Amino acid sequence: MANLAAVIVHGGVESSQLMEGLPERKAALARSVESAWQQLEAGATAEDALVSALRSLEDCEYFDAGYGSYPNVAGEVRQDAAIMRGTGEFMALANVPRMRYPAAYAADLLRGRKSTMLVWNPSLEQELRQQLNAAGGTELRARYGVVDSDAELVAPFAAEVSRRVRDGAANNKNGTVGCVIRDQQGRIFAGTSTGGTPNKAEGRIGDSPIIGGGTYADDEIGGFSATGFGEAFLGAMVGGHVISEMRSLQRKDPNIFLEAESRLQTVIRTELDRMIDRPLSGRGALIVIPTRGNPVFASNSAMLNVAAKFRCASGDLTEYVKIALFDGSCV
Repeated sequence: MANLAAVIVHGGVESSQLMEGLPERKAALARSVESAWQQLEAGATAEDALVSALRSLEDCEYFDAGYGSYPNVAGEVRQDAAIMRGTGEFMALANVPRMRYPAAYAADLLRGRKSTMLVWNPSLEQELRQQLNAAGGTELRARYGVVDSDAELVAPFAAEVSRRVRDGAANNKNGTVGCVIRDQQGRIFAGTSTGGTPNKAEGRIGDSPIIGGGTYADDEIGGFSATGFGEAFLGAMVGGHVISEMRSLQRKDPNIFLEAESRLQTVIRTELDRMIDRPLSGRGALIVIPTRGNPVFASNSAMLNVAAKFRCASGDLTEYVKIALFDGSCV
């Protein structure tokens, strides 16, 4: 059976049922999915569609990425992002400063150099400044959303959440954004973008840019993007175990997730539940697209911001925008 195009995005999880910015979150999720879908329909590459989807989410102040990023303990905004192709090629960036759309920057770096993970450094800064000062620099500044100060990236809601955490409130939001795409040819792409936890330590890097930790894509297995408590995801190797189990099951039956969508949800939930029971406990969610089958998400958190658009095996078009609650209901 031919592989069918699919897009799924997330805007992070919340450990309590916070209703702040609910209409804005839903609107951003809808724009994200639709922008990616329209690009795929128009013949754009899935990589471009992925960047477009993430850009819509990075623009929303109620998600912890781009304009909604939380400042660290020093009051600086430092973001992480990763883009991965199902061929195994990737670009991962950590501690990116003064950039509203780091996913676009990661995608462009991937087109121009070997796969690697880079922590922001003076060489990257100099290279970027040279590009911005050269011909076409104005367009690049807009594409990457380059700003002159950290304050330009701290949206009012992010500033308020950071204040609450500094004053002793629990960190109830993990608004990392992510996207997984399967194009018309069955190729898998995944990307994740985040500002990290509110008031994080200087230099802290979570799971989002870690390949196999927060982001992964394999044309023969599927792809995922994670959100939640990054250190717990890394310690429990949640994404790695999910991909390993997916590979094992699909080797036995290539159509297993096409025929039993709930089986994939069970695989994800098993690893998320295992993460809760470990000493380094945490909550979160994964969005996943298998090589064959519909997009799937699972969460062990109070709320997950998620949306998808895809064609089922019947050829029917399915789409949804959900604020999914832990009990299985939606708002």
